[in-house]
Amino acid sequence: MKVALFLLLFSIIIYGCPPKYIPGTTIVDNDENRAIFTLVEKYRRAFDEKDIETIMSLVSKNFYENGGNADPSDDYNAEGLRKNLKEKFSKTKAQGLEINIRSIDFDEKNNRVSVKYSYFVKFQMELATGDKWETASDIAEIVFVKEGGEWKIIKGL
Repeated sequence: MKVALFLLLFSIIIYGCPPKYIPGTTIVDNDENRAIFTLVEKYRRAFDEKDIETIMSLVSKNFYENGGNADPSDDYNAEGLRKNLKEKFSKTKAQGLEINIRSIDFDEKNNRVSVKYSYFVKFQMELATGDKWETASDIAEIVFVKEGGEWKIIKGL
């Protein structure tokens, strides 16, 4: 009887406590994942508010984006990102970004974190013919690297 009770309690402890997830995701809620999740959410809010300075505060000094192709003419670094954001934000009257994080993968050897996510963006453009809403959606990746003890975006914007 004692053995059966022990096995029952052991099973409840081992199998009865499923991992806790960050609400609305399948991402395990732990300190590391929560920190990255919070940074992605900070980026999302700054994008909605067209807050270039907050976005740039999240970006690595070594940021580099290759445009997702082999053509170097559309590549840019952190200052190019600032210019790109300024240009794009100046063309929109309003905008909104939804991000659904699919995975957060830590590469401790290279001190990097890969965040795969899907997004839906909407923006209102002010045209001579009147305002027009546009939308876009896709799957993307943001990569963070640790600099000075803080996670910074090195690519993916």
